[in-house]
Amino acid sequence: MRTHLAFGKAALARGEAGAALALFGAALAVPRTLGEARHLLSNQSDIHYHLGSACDALGDRVSAREWWMQATNFKGDFQDMSVRAFSEMTYFSALSWGQLGKRGKMEKLLTALLAYARNLQRSEAKIDYFATSLPTMLLFEEDIQFRQETTALFLQAQAHHGLGRRARAGPLLAEMLERDSNHALARDLAEDCRLRSTER
Repeated sequence: MRTHLAFGKAALARGEAGAALALFGAALAVPRTLGEARHLLSNQSDIHYHLGSACDALGDRVSAREWWMQATNFKGDFQDMSVRAFSEMTYFSALSWGQLGKRGKMEKLLTALLAYARNLQRSEAKIDYFATSLPTMLLFEEDIQFRQETTALFLQAQAHHGLGRRARAGPLLAEMLERDSNHALARDLAEDCRLRSTER
């Protein structure tokens, strides 16, 4: 999925909207060889947002709006065996509201995401689901408090970036990537920030 999204965004940046649309569509499809489908509550707002952007670049505004509306319709996300009210995908739902001309709804959602992230950063991390395989099936020791705080920093960076506060998003992203240099979505957002500053 990540590979198709990356190639799709690169194609869109080159002006190859048709190729981008095909690549984003491939990101949405689950290969049969995996033998497993996505969880029904899994949030795919990022793919739907990019599909809308590709359709818009092709001049198909009707399809673009349909994809963006699908992105806005996601409520919460299924992560760590439970449904979360907010996740990294909330950012793309908010961006889709913006593309639909509903800036008020976009800002409201991003403001709620920011409040959630700040509260998450202050909260005590815990595993809030039951599994008989825990902890015997865990191969590595992980600091779940550190991971939760890292996630909170990234969500704050997303919210600030979406609200146009690049000066606030940048330091948060830098701090986050110091904590986890392999965070794929953080690297994507950092690259987006870099490209936008270059465009200006």
